[in-house]
Amino acid sequence: MLEALLRFYYFFLENERSSSKNKTTIDSVLCSDLDFLIILPDEDTKKEKDCWTFFYKTKIEILMDLDILLPGNLEIISNSEYIANNCKYSSNLDINQLYVKLPKEGKYVAVQDFTRYYLCSQLMELKTVLMGLNAESANISGIGPICNMHRGIEMYMEKMGFFHHEANTIEIKFPCVHIAEQIILNKKKLFYWDKWERLIEQRKQGANYYDFVFIYETPIFFLRTIPTLNELNILYHNPNHEGGRIELMYDIYYYPIEMVDISE
Repeated sequence: MLEALLRFYYFFLENERSSSKNKTTIDSVLCSDLDFLIILPDEDTKKEKDCWTFFYKTKIEILMDLDILLPGNLEIISNSEYIANNCKYSSNLDINQLYVKLPKEGKYVAVQDFTRYYLCSQLMELKTVLMGLNAESANISGIGPICNMHRGIEMYMEKMGFFHHEANTIEIKFPCVHIAEQIILNKKKLFYWDKWERLIEQRKQGANYYDFVFIYETPIFFLRTIPTLNELNILYHNPNHEGGRIELMYDIYYYPIEMVDISE
């Protein structure tokens, strides 16, 4: 009887708190609909209790309660389930680690690596947009050495061929494309369309130069800590030094407008 009352109490609290769980926008592009994953050792997913632990919550029950603190949905599976369904998840995932799925790429990464991949993902899409708009070059500048601003920017710069660069301004050149690939400018093909909409519109209006400001703000959740995870030996670490607002200034120069068809 006591256990039933306790469970009803927890159920009531979770319903009250979860009613507002998914209403918070954590990024101008990304809403609170992320997919989180924890893989537990098989023995930690057992639901049976003996008489000594009947009134105590198991590890998996405690983790399920924490679902309401996450900006999305939490899936908890056993290591056996992970091995049996490896193709459904990213390979080489470890037990007792909090993972989150990258919204565009659909790949699971450790929570502490999310902001790096998420920022790099946006910058790579911006590069694709600039190529589709037939940009000739882009001078990218920030406050201080660009590669030191954020691990995600460092990852992007390495993909662009700038390794351990200490410059405050970096110039990226693009080849001339006589006919743009229309799929690049298709709204359905661009995950971060809202970020580039004004940039694309300016080019449609005939701009040969545009000073674009790329803005990134670390989603609030990834600056927080969840002490309970540490108590349960679930690896979870937030790189707090990577928080705040980041701005990159793009001085974009285009090839002549007649060289590109920018209709969607």
